[in-house]
Parts: sequence; structure tokens; C-alpha cells
Amino acid sequence: MVALYWNEHGGEPANESEKRVVQKLLNRLPDSALVIPSLDLRYENTVDEIDVLVVTEDAVIVVEVKNYTGRVLFGEQRHLVNGEPRTDPVRLTNAKARRLKSKLSGDPSLRRIWVSSQTILASRPNQLEIERSLQNAIVHVDEAADRLTDRSAIFRLPNWDVIPVDKEAVKASLKLHARKRSPGRVY
Repeated sequence: MVALYWNEHGGEPANESEKRVVQKLLNRLPDSALVIPSLDLRYENTVDEIDVLVVTEDAVIVVEVKNYTGRVLFGEQRHLVNGEPRTDPVRLTNAKARRLKSKLSGDPSLRRIWVSSQTILASRPNQLEIERSLQNAIVHVDEAADRLTDRSAIFRLPNWDVIPVDKEAVKASLKLHARKRSPGRVY
């Protein structure tokens, strides 16, 4: 199994953690999947930086890559790394997925597809605590390919009517909207 690497927008992984995640996904996802690295999606007054976008037969998944060490807590109300509050990547990535869904819905063939999100840990923190309600939103890179193709983990509405994703339509939409991620941020 080797997924397809697609980057007509010119995006490349921004750092070693993203490179590691992209490579593992390419090697472990089915060959029907697309792995799209490092893109910016522009909206009315914001730009979403997306580390990796994965397109499977069943869903489009926005991936946030984190390379945490030390003690990490993912909670519904707070996110801590070594005791310090951080921006919640789960909430942030969910919002990016909702905006992407809105953008893709401009194409009638993509209106009913499932768009989801995942936070992928590029390495294992020394101590990791994930509240039960967030268990399906966070995964280590070694288990990520299985998670991204597991309908019960990705489809958070149990009665969702699964519509096959038209990958060519997704790529066409991204050609219109996606850009190489802007340089200058240190990760």
C-alpha cells in the first residue's frame, strides 16, 4: 500500500515532524488515498494553515501535526503541555474542517461528503492524558493510518450516509482555493 502524494499547490511539509507524519501516511494508507501536505486555505478574513489533508474513499480529513514531549493533557476545557496552557489543536482543527467543508460544498458533487479532523502526534510524549470524549480526535502517527480509514472513528454521526468522495472534484476545488503555506512561522 502506498497512498498518492499530491502537491500541485507546491506545498511541502514545514518541519521534520510533518515530514515524518506524511511519510508514514504515504506508506500505510491504501493506494486509493491522497496525502496533501502543507497548504493555506483562504477565507473571507482568515487563512487556515493545514499541515496535512488526507482524502480517503469515505472522507476528507484535516490533520494537525504535534510533536509534544513531556506531560500533555488534552481536555474538553483545557489543553496543557508541561503544565502550560496551549491553544487546543482539536478545537482549532475541527474549526478548520468546518470551514473546508463549507468551501468544498461550493461544488454540488461534494456537498454531502464527510469532512473530519485529526490531531496526529509525531512522537510519544512522556506522559499523555486524553479525556474520553476526545479519544477519537487524537492519535499517534504509528496508528494514524488505521484511524483515518476507520469509519467508526472518523464519522462522528453514527447514521451519516457515507457518500464516496470524488477525489478529482476535491483536487479541482483545492486548485482553486489552496496555496503553498506561507513561510516564516517557527514550529
